[in-house]
Amino acid sequence: MRLRQLRLQYRVEAPSQAIDAIAARASSLINHADTLLLDGGATVLALAERLQPKPGLLVMTPSPWVAVACQKNGVEVFMLGGQLGVRGGVNVGDTALLAAANLYADIAILGACGLDAEFGLSADDLQEAYLKHAMSRAAKSTLVLTSREGWATRAT
Repeated sequence: MRLRQLRLQYRVEAPSQAIDAIAARASSLINHADTLLLDGGATVLALAERLQPKPGLLVMTPSPWVAVACQKNGVEVFMLGGQLGVRGGVNVGDTALLAAANLYADIAILGACGLDAEFGLSADDLQEAYLKHAMSRAAKSTLVLTSREGWATRAT
């Protein structure tokens, strides 16, 4: 079984230099933003753990993992509600979709199970895929974080 197919609690227990490098690079790209819409997953969580408080910064997320990481650092958080998905560790369903549809963020930062040049971003859970789409639409720009394992693949 590939690492990205495991439940989130097992993925975050497997530290990765690649994930740390992706999070560091992403962090340098979002310093100017005041509102961030952060997805879930190990790579986005690594980014959330790097965030530092600044006046006006608000993180919105469907991920309890991301919310706690931000709160530990003193970053203001708004949680998108819904049913907590087992594999991805994010809230999904109509409640989360409705919340995302009524938000605006400077940048949406999405994790990806697969990123293919022809197909685009894919997720291994249909409800998470719907939420990623809604989050992307709610933001001025979108940044997708994925490891080399996710490149040129479609999630199954």
